[in-house]
Amino acid sequence: MRTQVAIIGAGPAGLLLGQLLHRRGIDNIILERQTAEYVLGRIRAGVIEQITRDLLDEAGVGSRMHSDGLVHEGVQICVDGVRHRISFEELTSKTVMVYGQTEITRDLMDGRSMAGAKTVYSASDVSVRDIFSDRPSPDEHLRRLKALLLEQFPWEGELYSRAEPTDARASLVGAFPMTVRRPYVEVAPGSYAFGIGDVVVVNDPISGQGANNAAHSAGIYLQAILDRGNAAFTPEWMQQTFDTYWAHAQHSVMLTQMMLEPLPLHAQQVLGAASQYQEIADKFAEVFPNPATIHDFLTDPAKAAAYVESVAAAN
Repeated sequence: MRTQVAIIGAGPAGLLLGQLLHRRGIDNIILERQTAEYVLGRIRAGVIEQITRDLLDEAGVGSRMHSDGLVHEGVQICVDGVRHRISFEELTSKTVMVYGQTEITRDLMDGRSMAGAKTVYSASDVSVRDIFSDRPSPDEHLRRLKALLLEQFPWEGELYSRAEPTDARASLVGAFPMTVRRPYVEVAPGSYAFGIGDVVVVNDPISGQGANNAAHSAGIYLQAILDRGNAAFTPEWMQQTFDTYWAHAQHSVMLTQMMLEPLPLHAQQVLGAASQYQEIADKFAEVFPNPATIHDFLTDPAKAAAYVESVAAAN
């Protein structure tokens, strides 16, 4: 598989997951801030249940556990001076084993080392970045994109084999902080300047809403000015006019923020369904000219699930 997994922490859980993934051909790396000696020096409890033993066997590191571990078939409870034995084996057909977690950690570290799987100890100053974090030039951006597509989605990568940047500013990286400013400012006693478009609502261009918002604000301001007649442009009027514009712009801001952040699970499921149903794909495309429609099926988990189910049932 092409899937790659990064695991933070070389404790028993991280080491076991890494070993199980490796044995299934899934590339992974474990990052641990402490040294290997420090990890092995942490003394932990050591009574393990059947499922743990089974997973350690599945990971290929159970031989020392079976040779050195002590099997316990049950426990005794004393009540009013009378001992009562509870047999795990008789009641569940399973047993527990006394085998230190420190030894489990050692077995997993040894197994990972013999398998050639990578663990980085004393890891510091580590962060998750994507391949475009350094904001490459359009040519470099496209080169990396093609390589990524060929690696992860080769059938899509072939479609981009002859793609070229349109111009020297063709690449787009979403990283611009959304900003909403106070819509007016007093430039002199009793005189005010009224902001419009990007002056008052700055949006990342990733969702292509800049020109749309600018046009909407111009239309709304025009109508407000016409309705105002000869009355003065007061701060109250400016705020009311901006509020009318914001009633539209807030939806495009929400759309943009969704595209800049990891999509919530319910939104991912909607997009997954869009690959199967043209109706859902069309509805998602309609979001860009009409951002307010995101509330119909993208922002609320219950609405998203109901919408996908209704389309699926109709098809």
